[in-house]
Amino acid sequence: MSAQIFIDAENVKPEIGLQAVKKFSGEYSINSVNIIGKEDVISNKYKAVGELYNFQNCYYGKNSADTWLCTEIAKTIFAEPAVEVIILVSSDRDFLPAIKLATDQQKKVILVSDGNGHKNLKALLYDLRINPDLVELVDFRSNLSAPVNHPAKKKGLEEPMEKPPPKTLLLKLQKICAPLPNNTQNFFINRAAQVKFIFVKQADKLFEIPFIDGINAATFANVLRDFKIIDKKDSPDKVIADSFLKVVDEQIFLRDEEEIFQANSFDAVIDYFVEHAADTKKIFIKHENNLQEIPFVNGMPFEIFSNLLISYGISEGADNSRQIADESFLDIREDKIYFRTEEDFAKDFQFDLSKIPEQAREFIKRNEGKLKFISITHNGVTDTVPFVEGIPLSQFVHMLRELKIFNKSTSSQKVLAANGFHIKDNQVYKNKK
Repeated sequence: MSAQIFIDAENVKPEIGLQAVKKFSGEYSINSVNIIGKEDVISNKYKAVGELYNFQNCYYGKNSADTWLCTEIAKTIFAEPAVEVIILVSSDRDFLPAIKLATDQQKKVILVSDGNGHKNLKALLYDLRINPDLVELVDFRSNLSAPVNHPAKKKGLEEPMEKPPPKTLLLKLQKICAPLPNNTQNFFINRAAQVKFIFVKQADKLFEIPFIDGINAATFANVLRDFKIIDKKDSPDKVIADSFLKVVDEQIFLRDEEEIFQANSFDAVIDYFVEHAADTKKIFIKHENNLQEIPFVNGMPFEIFSNLLISYGISEGADNSRQIADESFLDIREDKIYFRTEEDFAKDFQFDLSKIPEQAREFIKRNEGKLKFISITHNGVTDTVPFVEGIPLSQFVHMLRELKIFNKSTSSQKVLAANGFHIKDNQVYKNKK
């Protein structure tokens, strides 16, 4: 492979720069060696070199060597397309735009630098969406004897950025990845600092998965298969197209803001949950007397909520979505939707107290400070009812029958026991013995 070497002579000593030339001349076909720096500050050893070396005197301004170096790399990339490898010897960071330009043009970049900054440099490469497979880091402190790389990687597994992950994120990641094969679990856990949680769409359903922006396409396909979102024989293309993702140079990225703006309504739903993954919870809503689990963000726009229900086949439109929200104890305020608080519930039941038998109503009013709202499930249907610890059994059972939780032919004792209630001295308690 043909290569060109660029040496930042102002920051790299000649014994290092010239050793780099010696090392890589044995591995690549070197077209030229470009030594860049101001003539009055670099070592004379750089000036006493042969024909292969091209000395560039940067005679103007502070940081002119960095600017000149980036310019020379750019000229090489476009003027000499046969050059396949750019070898850069420098410990500075001002060359990052040149590295991105080279990798965007599918050139390999070998960066010979002080290994102290390699961890931070890897994070910067990731932030700039620079393909890590095209960048090799070499530590000149080890006499250029070996590249600073991790052990051989399996195809499609990027090199991890070594940042300590938050404990909460790691716990969530371990929980979500628990059903996956060990190699997939380790892939995400070892890269936990880069992980975000997104929702992908398949067959009109949303699935929450861990995701790394810039993940290799082959790895992403395996993740979808491990989560059983697609079959082994299926392509991930439809999931990618439907889930606000894009493919760039065999890597998967989230779409940017301009693409989001152009997206359709379901794309907007996907994007909203991508942007608010840390705040997303799973909740149950009532649908045809059954419970349906959906993702939810407290305070999310009602339009997003409605489009989500429509995409799940739960709602037929905005009006139907409002009805479902009301039946599911959600509150719509100023075109946003929220969980109802205890105060909200209390206000709602002040209106509904007329449906509660008088004795139960009076008991609840006398003990308003202890009022809470609980769920009772019977015959697969879950309802929320007011409850005060120690309510008389006869009053509570009468109230549940009036609210049509169950009828007179049903054994109230069995229903209460199945829902975790305890009866003592003809009074009802919740999980209290």
